[in-house]
Amino acid sequence: MILDACGYRLPDETLSAMQEYLDSKNLQKTDVNALLLAIKWYKDQQLNSDIEGDVDEYLDAFVALGGQPDKDGYISKDVLVEIIKAEFELTINMVDYLKGIGGDTDEINYYQFCVLLDAGTGGNPSRVSSYLS
Repeated sequence: MILDACGYRLPDETLSAMQEYLDSKNLQKTDVNALLLAIKWYKDQQLNSDIEGDVDEYLDAFVALGGQPDKDGYISKDVLVEIIKAEFELTINMVDYLKGIGGDTDEINYYQFCVLLDAGTGGNPSRVSSYLS
């Protein structure tokens, strides 16, 4: 399958669920748009899945900072910046960094929070997420 060529080696049950999703979209052909739709579906499934331990840890931290257990709601950017500066003594400019991941508002949603914890790690825990674990 083309996903293998893109580095995605998925279990058969995941591929079946993805195929059902793509079938529901009544696609006329397999093209770049279909591939992007498949990858987006898979990434959404990963984000919404609580199977991975990191996601549970991230959710626990998100809730501890004021988010909701159903991954809804927001946490205060000011509170997060203060914790990172005071507790972890990190010298990076968190306000600028948060703007780079879509945090232009005063609140950070669960997705943005996960991006922050995993940013630039290449699969390894980020400095912030390693402090939280």
